Amino acid sequence: IKTDGTDQYMVMGSKTSFSHYDKSTAGIILGMDTAVPKIEMVKNSSDYLRWDSTDGLDIQTTKMEVSASNVQISSTHASMSIGDPGSSGGAIVLHADGTDKMIKFGGKTTFDQTTTAGLIMGMDASNPEFDYTVGTGNNQYIRMTPAGIDIKTPSFNLDTDRLDISSDDSRIDVYDDSGGVDGSDLRV
Repeated sequence: IKTDGTDQYMVMGSKTSFSHYDKSTAGIILGMDTAVPKIEMVKNSSDYLRWDSTDGLDIQTTKMEVSASNVQISSTHASMSIGDPGSSGGAIVLHADGTDKMIKFGGKTTFDQTTTAGLIMGMDASNPEFDYTVGTGNNQYIRMTPAGIDIKTPSFNLDTDRLDISSDDSRIDVYDDSGGVDGSDLRV
């Protein structure tokens, strides 16, 4: 333990005092800079961990893997997940894989899983895509791709001020701005 009359600290490597608390001098310094607790571990200016009670935590590293209860961050896999992946709904995952960038949950892991329950949305290469699938029978979903929007469901109801669609009642109603009060609506 060293002291210069004001600071108290321990050093290793090339660091000799808090003048080397600079994110570039190789080594470790841990202690009190006046009344501010500080720690810095440095390999080089692009690989370090630094914390003090004034500026908080600063990390720059070539690889970072964090795993805690229900939170995972991976620089190796370019992904982050929140929630229990073993639960019935799975974790919410933010993922970048080559040219694909996505947020996904449920059982979905890629854009081409049409019989997997869950949600995936993002960029499939340069194509924006959205897929929300209920169940595994490929019979209840909303999908959006550059080719268009595809909806398949056993029951569909749309209720707006001028257009109503009910698959349950086999009915489509179209209203003008009178809302059908003057009898000018169209019912199919």
